[in-house]
Amino acid sequence: MMADRYRMESVLEAVENEILQRLTVETSGDMLTTGITSGLVRIESESRNLALQCFEPFSRTEGFLQLTNDTLASLLHSDALVALSEEAVFEAVVRWMRHRPHAEPTPPHLASFSAAPTRDPAGVA
Repeated sequence: MMADRYRMESVLEAVENEILQRLTVETSGDMLTTGITSGLVRIESESRNLALQCFEPFSRTEGFLQLTNDTLASLLHSDALVALSEEAVFEAVVRWMRHRPHAEPTPPHLASFSAAPTRDPAGVA
């Protein structure tokens, strides 16, 4: 196989490791989008996990405001989303919607996000 021949998998792993060293709450939105669009599954997964575990500070970043409808919906409907309250999630979605007045229409599955489960950081629903 050519990838083995040129050790491309090793190169990809090295690039991913370098990128992941720079993963922060502030960069997680951009890295999540990059992971999704470029097929870098490990980047996507690690960025998604950080965004879910630190949802409230993540929701105040520029990267959060740039998320697509589908990406935001997948975060909101995840059982791993950690937030102090549904109100905090609601406020984040309102900020996201206000930032995108001329973007694609907000689909119904985002408009009804409040039914998505949230957990507080202590793990109590």
